[in-house]
Amino acid sequence: MASKTRIAGNSGPLFDHAAVTGQTSSDYSKSATSSWEQIFSPITITKNDNAPTPGFRLPQSTSEQGPFGGSAVGPTVRELDPYFSVIIGGDGGSFFKKTDYRFVTTEGGGSNGSSSEPISANSLNKDELETISSVHAVRTNALRGPLILSGWGFGIDDLPVPQGSSKTTLDPSAIGNRALWKTGPVNLMWDDERQVWQGGYQVVCGVATGPIVAPPSPCDPEYFAVEIFRNVNDENGKISTVLGETIKVANRDPSLSQEEAAGAIFVVAIRINYEWIPLWVGCPDGPATSDCVL
Repeated sequence: MASKTRIAGNSGPLFDHAAVTGQTSSDYSKSATSSWEQIFSPITITKNDNAPTPGFRLPQSTSEQGPFGGSAVGPTVRELDPYFSVIIGGDGGSFFKKTDYRFVTTEGGGSNGSSSEPISANSLNKDELETISSVHAVRTNALRGPLILSGWGFGIDDLPVPQGSSKTTLDPSAIGNRALWKTGPVNLMWDDERQVWQGGYQVVCGVATGPIVAPPSPCDPEYFAVEIFRNVNDENGKISTVLGETIKVANRDPSLSQEEAAGAIFVVAIRINYEWIPLWVGCPDGPATSDCVL
């Protein structure tokens, strides 16, 4: 039976860590230490503007037509900004005012238009600010990447790791023995257009709005437009292009062509190398017999 993991925490000076881990040679061989810069990285986040690096930058404009920053069809740094998100409207100031955050380094960047409000908003305590609207930027900490994760879970084959006596069971010894846990960096992918760390390839589906023309070669693509389907929570499984999102899909397959069939060419597209390419394309004989577009 594996011995219990010994855990001790200390967030004080490094010499305190040294005193704890170096008590005996046996303690040293079983101890681990890290200073804060191995876990956190200081960053700047500026409201509706590019921050000095390391910090948030505004998303780039894309050929897509969507409701998110930069006309993207997926959320960008502007929507996912945990301080100045524009998801509820405005420039992000209303979002920051509603947060329950307390201690963060703030910077002033002007008033909200009222001459009675002070411009300065430099503080370490958000609750002490006389006017939240004059906060232009925050300096906070991000997790240092690549993130490192150690634990048990499921593999990309949907089977537990580490495995027990069968492929569908977890090794019961792993519950209390961390030496059996899978350990490695988290493989997130950076999206330079949306300025976010993506957990996987972006995949959407919808209908082509015109014909699909075969290209002369994979290096000389033809393009066609696709209107994106979104869930409308219909009990009959109905989906629609309710958000009015459109992407430009690159056809690099000389064997792929399809005549125009209004509302009937179903397309699944995946975004690779900052380009939408067809993952699957339907080949109907004629236009759709019913309208699924709201």
